Amino acid sequence: MTEWLKEAGKPENISIVPGNHDAYVPGAYEKTTKAWYPYMRSERGPAEWNEGFHCYPYLRVRGPVALIGCSTAVATPPFAASGYFGSRQAQETVNLLRAAGEAGLFRVVMIHHPPIRGATSLHKRMLGIRRFAATITAGRRRTGAAWTYAPEHGLFA
Repeated sequence: MTEWLKEAGKPENISIVPGNHDAYVPGAYEKTTKAWYPYMRSERGPAEWNEGFHCYPYLRVRGPVALIGCSTAVATPPFAASGYFGSRQAQETVNLLRAAGEAGLFRVVMIHHPPIRGATSLHKRMLGIRRFAATITAGRRRTGAAWTYAPEHGLFA
């Protein structure tokens, strides 16, 4: 399942997010996340993936760029390929966006499903489009939060 990914490059050089194809049936999402975890691991995440750990959103800092990976992958009924962006992930994404902004980093949010209404047919849409838009807007605002970027460690404290 990960051979092609290993051939593509090292986990520290490749960042991925899952999509609906990685969660077609119950249990597939967990298997995919476990197999691909090194490519989706946040600098603050545990070294090894464990069940129950929410690895999304994740943050990786590469030079002046903050890569924030979100997941919209959910198991869907046959012939559906929709995704979902939930409230827990939204709030954590806001926090990461704000922290990265305060650190002066260029922020890139990676997400599988298009976050634009009408960009795909109804059976392929992302549920939570308004929530995602509000997340991006809220994450762009400056805050007085006390975040410190430690480049020698590649993480926020």
